[in-house]
Amino acid sequence: MFTCPVGFSVEITMGVCCPIYHCLPKPVCVFNHTEYKPGALVPVSQCENCLCSDNVDPETRLHSIKCQAAQCDTYCQVGFEYQPVSGQCCGQCVQTSCVTVYAGNITQTIEPGKVWSPPGDKCVKFECVKIETQFITMEAKTVCPYFNPDECVPGTEFIAPDGCCHSCVTVQSNCNVSKMSTYLESDGCKTAMPVEMGTCDGSCNTYSMYSMKDKAVQHSCSCCREMATSEKKADLVCPDGSTITQTYIYIEKCGCVETDCAVQQKSMIKQRRKRG
Repeated sequence: MFTCPVGFSVEITMGVCCPIYHCLPKPVCVFNHTEYKPGALVPVSQCENCLCSDNVDPETRLHSIKCQAAQCDTYCQVGFEYQPVSGQCCGQCVQTSCVTVYAGNITQTIEPGKVWSPPGDKCVKFECVKIETQFITMEAKTVCPYFNPDECVPGTEFIAPDGCCHSCVTVQSNCNVSKMSTYLESDGCKTAMPVEMGTCDGSCNTYSMYSMKDKAVQHSCSCCREMATSEKKADLVCPDGSTITQTYIYIEKCGCVETDCAVQQKSMIKQRRKRG
């Protein structure tokens, strides 16, 4: 019996004495011994989209198969990376970093083992830790000790290496207000009773420190002086028995005030010369 290959049909014509058999191509595509009509999907491979076209291959006389590579979605969200998958046409998104949202609007990716601090806030740190396939973001916040720049020796303020906490050499002082009683006198008139006065007593820091910025030794001097005062009134009795009212300054608060070391040194030299 006469047969034709897949995609062809048998045509019989009569010869002089016997029939003649011919194989005529069908309007189909052939793949893996299967016929596909034009426009039909042809399963050539997983990574290609193939169709039976209307074009005829002049060699095979059958319709040709047209293929295009499959379009894979390679977009991945923040913190994920597109990676190929063995045995599959398209890859998949795989997490590679931690993702943290700070202050409600700052999104940051952090690689495993790395630490990130938000801009302007070095006291907050986020660390990415990978445990097996899990990415965990750990937050740590540094609480700084008490700091008051008014209590620092001038020029000694510094920031810790991590950029978070401020510190300095604090002023060690025993400069305080002392109270004393004394009579006030003016133009022969005098208070009938001693009047309470405020005085500043105690010592303040004086130091020398090398400055990398100025390439020289810096000197700092401070003295115990009044920081806050008020006005008070006192009655003075005069020799003729009349009374007058005088205003005087009462010291409320004392503290260390920075002064010029050179002036102090010159003053000390003058005093020493006078004593000599």
